[in-house]
Amino acid sequence: MNLRTKAILLGGLFVTLCWPSPTLCGVPQNSKTHRVEAGETAYSIAKTYNILLKDLYALNPGVENGVRTGAELVLPQSNVVNPTSSGEKYVYHTIERKETLYSVSRKYSVAMQDIMDANVGLTAETFQEGKVIRIPRGLIQKPEQAITYRLHKVRKGETIYSIAKSYNLTSDALTDANPDLKSSNLKKGFMLKIPQYSEKKLTERDSVVQEEKAHNLLRERSKVKAVNTVRIGLLFPFSDKNDAQSNRFVEYLEGFLLAVEDFKQKGYSAEVYVFDIESGVNTNRLTALLETEELKTVNVLIGGISQDQIGVLSDFAKKQKIRYVIPFNSKNDDVLSNDYVFQMNTPYNYLFSAISQTFVNRFKTAKVIFVNDSGDDKADFITSLQSELQKNKISNTSVQLSENTGTELSALLSTTKPNIIVPTSGSSATLNKLVSVLQPLKKDNPDLQFSLFGYPEWQTYNLQTQDNLRKLDTYFYSSFFIGANQNSAKLFSQRFKSRYGKDLMNVYPKFGLLGYDIGNYFLNIVKLYGVNFDNHVTKYQINSIQSALSFKRVNNWGGFINTGFYFVHYGTSGTEKTDYSK
Repeated sequence: MNLRTKAILLGGLFVTLCWPSPTLCGVPQNSKTHRVEAGETAYSIAKTYNILLKDLYALNPGVENGVRTGAELVLPQSNVVNPTSSGEKYVYHTIERKETLYSVSRKYSVAMQDIMDANVGLTAETFQEGKVIRIPRGLIQKPEQAITYRLHKVRKGETIYSIAKSYNLTSDALTDANPDLKSSNLKKGFMLKIPQYSEKKLTERDSVVQEEKAHNLLRERSKVKAVNTVRIGLLFPFSDKNDAQSNRFVEYLEGFLLAVEDFKQKGYSAEVYVFDIESGVNTNRLTALLETEELKTVNVLIGGISQDQIGVLSDFAKKQKIRYVIPFNSKNDDVLSNDYVFQMNTPYNYLFSAISQTFVNRFKTAKVIFVNDSGDDKADFITSLQSELQKNKISNTSVQLSENTGTELSALLSTTKPNIIVPTSGSSATLNKLVSVLQPLKKDNPDLQFSLFGYPEWQTYNLQTQDNLRKLDTYFYSSFFIGANQNSAKLFSQRFKSRYGKDLMNVYPKFGLLGYDIGNYFLNIVKLYGVNFDNHVTKYQINSIQSALSFKRVNNWGGFINTGFYFVHYGTSGTEKTDYSK
């Protein structure tokens, strides 16, 4: 059979059609597709579906250079209903229009409860067209059977076993159908009832009952199951002399305890179990602590520093069905497959799509100018932003940072609309060079309207740099921020010093505030929504001081990542922080 192809122009792109079989174009007929969501990478998608990265690359040329939000990726996986020969535990199903939990259950002959167990994030709100769910293999549910009977006249020499075998039945099935039957009275001429099994034809009433059962299963997940006393466990290397971070963890605990004080002042009850673990790869003490009854009964676990500790805690949380917060580390994959994990410190590349969309909405009338420097530390963000600008038909241009940049910018800056200048590196060296160009440009052209856009680390640079940024009307994104005149931060700092007799450590972010914000969040959400609070995070909001908090489940069977971020504006009249976690 010869391969035939035809190229057509579709949406400005040439698309190759293959027939008679897409397999001939290198795409297996039994493949599935995945629509890329904001923040996903090729690596995270491969981990999510338990496939090899090289196989994903093979079916999707160019993906090794990055994935675009909304793109459809081909996944190398079986599409056969009820596959049992494969070693894979799941087949993945994309919910189609008008499908229900019951109809999917029937399609794969898998019990509705088994599908629910494989997709902890599946609720009445999340069972939506286009969402992907896992269907467990090897848990095939036999269809409900209808039984009819025929008669058999016993012949000479026949036995219960031989008769049952001739009708492809077990001896027990035959005796169950004939309760009075005994081997001793099985004589020639005896009439036996032979059961005949067939799949039961479901009536309209049967379907209605099953659909209601499906709705109840989905709704049950969202029901509030009250908790009288909120129990939280914290596990950090508080007193490890070999760990320079120990003082930071102590401050984290102190901030957390202030959140507990506020919680109890509302009349609520809380118990906090604090455990001192070792730092680094050693997990012996941690493993021993997890045998205590206190940790087996908490609602939330927070802690673990190294990858080894996080792995142990993640496994423990899943086994004990306890929600687990990874407070700092962002370089692990547990959140992709463990539905009990909450990852607080999300890698920024998960947020770039949302940040880029916010940029476009905020500066849609501005002229965007990128300033290239030798560093490429922001390449991923720049790629995301340029893609979003292109999608929204917003033109942009770029210049190279050099001794001629001032002259080039002077010629490029619009005199009729705002300008936004974006360096491609967040380093202090690049920023200082750019500031030295922009300051005289602003002084010599007071009527030109331009602003600078940059990166989270800019808030950590010295006071002189901060002052320069304000004069240049600067914006940047960040997951953490406290303003110099932010009243809530001032009051917390005063309270912290009064309570513990010391100032917050001069580090970024403030560990005392990290502990307070996380404590405030989880104490109150557990009290408000009970043991199933994870099914309510999308509608839960809280006013935090330093951390932008907005948890989102990565998929229907995985955990949660924090997708919150701020847009910070340094202006001549003050600092403005806009929270995009709400």
